[in-house]
Amino acid sequence: MSRLAPKQETIRALFALSGNQCAFPGCSHLLISNKGTFIAQLCHIEAANKGGQRFNPNQSEEERRSQSNLLLLCYAHHRETDDEDEYTRERLWEMKKAHEE
Repeated sequence: MSRLAPKQETIRALFALSGNQCAFPGCSHLLISNKGTFIAQLCHIEAANKGGQRFNPNQSEEERRSQSNLLLLCYAHHRETDDEDEYTRERLWEMKKAHEE
């Protein structure tokens, strides 16, 4: 079974709370360029697929694609947060919360 894509209202809410900036602390990379090009990456805090970073087998498909499990990052920081030892689910949830406030 393929994973479900996030709903459009979820994507809109993420962008509305993002301030058009990467959620990584101290990063000011834009999510949408001045030309209107989408240059961000949608990051799952708990992976969408088995074998992915921080995968939670107890999470439902709806929880995997929910706003609370997603954040917007620049490419470099999305790759950096693949390090599960340094970037635990708790650390990413804290990062998301701080950024969206």
